[in-house]
Amino acid sequence: MNEPDRMVFRQMKVMYETRKGNHLVPFLVPLDTMAALDKLSGAEVHSDCNVSSPNRYLLPAMGQSTEHVYGWLAVHKVSTAAALDRPDLITATRVRHHVSTMYAALDVSLNHRHNFYKLIGHSTLINEPSLLTNSFLLCT
Repeated sequence: MNEPDRMVFRQMKVMYETRKGNHLVPFLVPLDTMAALDKLSGAEVHSDCNVSSPNRYLLPAMGQSTEHVYGWLAVHKVSTAAALDRPDLITATRVRHHVSTMYAALDVSLNHRHNFYKLIGHSTLINEPSLLTNSFLLCT
């Protein structure tokens, strides 16, 4: 890793979240945001926002729930409130597919590409045109 990249990573903290299938996914958090995250996850803010005191999630559900905020539900509520014709089409899976397709068009190293797909839970094979064609032929 070159020195500028090392400097950036020294200013980050690695945190983990669980994803589908209960596997841990690392993500980087800038150190200068940690104080805000500590405050948001503190007992006083939880109490003010009607979050159950044993709920230690960084993004907790309110209403005395012991669960975390569900991304799908949040996205669904927003797309429904936006009066979209088909709010059911806005899903995390579709967003991941869109992002992975956009990423496939970027000029990045194979290592970066592999790590990105691993992070979002996709295979590098998902954007291979020859495989898509072969899959189509098998289905017809």
